[in-house]
Amino acid sequence: MEKLSCDVVIVGAGPGGSMAAKTCAKYGLDTVLVERKEDFKRAKFAQVLHRRIFDYIKIDDRFVDAKIRGIKIISLDGTELEMHEPKNFELFFGIDRGRFDEELARLAEKNGAELMRASVAGLIKEDGKIKGVKTKTNEEETEIRSNIVIEAGGIESKYRSFKEVDSCIEYLVESIDLDSEYIHYRIGVFANSPFESFYLTPKGKDKFAIAFFSPNPNSATEDRMDLFLKENFPEAKVIEKNCGSIPLGSAGRELLTDGLMLVGDCAGCASPLSRFGALFAMDSGVLAGETAVEAHEEGDFSSDLLARYGERWRRLHGARNDIEYEVRKFLMQRDLSGEDVNSLFHILKDENGVFTDAFFKKIVKGKGKGKGKGKGKGKRSKSDSDLERALFKEFRRYDDNIWDLFVR
Repeated sequence: MEKLSCDVVIVGAGPGGSMAAKTCAKYGLDTVLVERKEDFKRAKFAQVLHRRIFDYIKIDDRFVDAKIRGIKIISLDGTELEMHEPKNFELFFGIDRGRFDEELARLAEKNGAELMRASVAGLIKEDGKIKGVKTKTNEEETEIRSNIVIEAGGIESKYRSFKEVDSCIEYLVESIDLDSEYIHYRIGVFANSPFESFYLTPKGKDKFAIAFFSPNPNSATEDRMDLFLKENFPEAKVIEKNCGSIPLGSAGRELLTDGLMLVGDCAGCASPLSRFGALFAMDSGVLAGETAVEAHEEGDFSSDLLARYGERWRRLHGARNDIEYEVRKFLMQRDLSGEDVNSLFHILKDENGVFTDAFFKKIVKGKGKGKGKGKGKGKRSKSDSDLERALFKEFRRYDDNIWDLFVR
């Protein structure tokens, strides 16, 4: 068995892993980035990135499918909310995920990281502490010894901290007559299922990626996608089909242990409401990388020092994600009907997308699935109502309007 050593080993060359590798290498750490895929083109799902991506990388037409200047959110009855930038100004970019991942890995290599194509068989542990990883390529096994491992292996990782997943199926289609300068986000498409939603994302001339998300396991099926297309875009031609899951819900301390930090999907870094995640994964990778550099400078690889990563993540996105996750759970418990969702959209439209007191009152008026303390089915005690009000007050501190969910 071959044995190697380095300062930090990173598992997974997706957006989070590559940014962690780039950060570590940039500040002088001997960095190994391990990726099991032989070809980045196997990354199939459409990706939407807010223009904040410029904080990290120059957008290149080689991996940009579409330049998007706005988003349209459409309810079951056709009520529409629209946010857009002026003509020729981009708000989002539709990305070819495979080429984008390839570019990020190349950026990590350019800064000094070594990219190794191999599968990770497990962690090396000594005296209860993580000391690197074991990899396997064909019949060859290698030990990569390191005081820090950054796990960025995605939803399939053995080491993960997310709370739940949304099922997802995506079709790449052509011959759809929609404005290709917008993301079209449709919620409540299926009656009584307001949290099942469709993103229609431009993928170039006459092409869209249609992603169907459901909080119910295995509910995002081809049958339901086919029904959506039949009822809304009967002329659409399906080019490709993909399915997967979106992990949601992360917490500060759960992102790390002695010698190990989790970033990206395996840490549930995506927004629980918008389900956007690539930029959040990149943010988590940078924060984990910076913490790894500090750990080496101070010679301390314990969870006490690595907790700085969890604290920084919480300040940047984690606290907000936690609130959005609780609001999501609350809304799912309200048992909202399609009519309820339409009414909420009418309120939002009247208030230009702002979450007003009227919006909040409409939500809490609905019947809930939870057990209230008051007498009679569906009644809630004053303490329940106070908790709900406190939750939405905290939520509105981060997300004052519906657009805040998509542009942070």
